[in-house]
Amino acid sequence: MPVCCKCGSKFPFKYRDEEGVSHNFQHRKYCISCSPLHAHNTRKLDGEINEQANQRKCLFCGKTAGRRRKKCGSCQAKIRKLKMKILAIKYKGGKCEQCGWSGHPAGFQFHHMVGIKEFEIGHHSARSWNNIVKELDKCGLLCATCHHIRHANASDSLLRHVGYLV
Repeated sequence: MPVCCKCGSKFPFKYRDEEGVSHNFQHRKYCISCSPLHAHNTRKLDGEINEQANQRKCLFCGKTAGRRRKKCGSCQAKIRKLKMKILAIKYKGGKCEQCGWSGHPAGFQFHHMVGIKEFEIGHHSARSWNNIVKELDKCGLLCATCHHIRHANASDSLLRHVGYLV
């Protein structure tokens, strides 16, 4: 339900007047009490405007989201990034290429193997899907453990030296 910018009261999206005519209040800023019908409700009314009524809270973090938004900008970006990662995981088969693990999306990482890395997949969710697919084709999907081990192979000689690996 919309909230009046002057008095802060909620009012319905649809209203039927005395003559039976239905009115859509979806974009209206003020309730019927503060601004009667056909009184040009888009202008500021005399008196203080309730700033709290003009703002919504984000569904996820509670920050100010804006008058007609349900999510703040940072939560919207996180959701977009997570959706893109889930699509990328599905595109690469949905399981670790080395050990076969499948699970939570946070446990997957993309290991760059072929060609020149143009961008990191996790940091560019605003790119087009075609550009992301081009970069995904240069990568392998690994679980976090296998990815760390793959990068640690360069230091295996150090592990042998300290007696950890035989």
